[in-house]
Amino acid sequence: MNTWWVHSDVGHLQLNLVSVLEIHSDSRWAEARQAISAAELRRAEGIRLESAKKRYLATRAFVRATLSSFVHPEWVVSPREWEFQTGPHGRPEVGFPVVGSLSFNISHTEDHILCGISTDGTVGVDIETWTARINIEHLVRKVFASAEQTQLCAKDSPEQKKELFFVFWTLKEAYLKGLGTGILLPLQSIDFGDTEFSRRGASIRLRLQPNIPDDPSRWRFSLHQPVPGYQIGTALAVPKLNSTNL
Repeated sequence: MNTWWVHSDVGHLQLNLVSVLEIHSDSRWAEARQAISAAELRRAEGIRLESAKKRYLATRAFVRATLSSFVHPEWVVSPREWEFQTGPHGRPEVGFPVVGSLSFNISHTEDHILCGISTDGTVGVDIETWTARINIEHLVRKVFASAEQTQLCAKDSPEQKKELFFVFWTLKEAYLKGLGTGILLPLQSIDFGDTEFSRRGASIRLRLQPNIPDDPSRWRFSLHQPVPGYQIGTALAVPKLNSTNL
């Protein structure tokens, strides 16, 4: 498992990345595998595709173990004790125990699981693999803002375009997951086209259209490529003040 921290002026975010195979084969995860609840096991039984079932069970074990590790030693919570609930739009949340202002978010590919955790604000994470079979040209026209399309068109090679596509895509997904609304907002209204890239990294800038009642300045974003061929985008936000819920 890979674990690293993302630091910003609004707070800190811990990222945890593991392969599905490691969860099922490594003895270090035995306690977490045994902590999967009866309800989670019943849900797994309803998943027909064996690879999807294994990924679901690995995700549940992984989330329980990483949450317990994150809150220790201030709180002692075993992987078995966590209870989960869903927000209004299906976002997973901790139901019990109440551990400060704990926020977490998960994302996965076919073979990797990502979990972001923070007590400083709301978390959204997304991981994608560059080998995903998608029609980039179609999606760019459909869901990317004009400034994002301009940056993509300026790239010389298909490989560069694909890399930048997943940069923008994971940032959009992380933002939406941080909001907890799912893909209910028009993606073209979420614009990262003003982001500047250099050898030192990216200066990520979010611009929102007036139809999204949110303050971009409360968000901090980051980009990571911890495994070759994979792109991670993260979002961390301080709570909104005197604003209307989306």
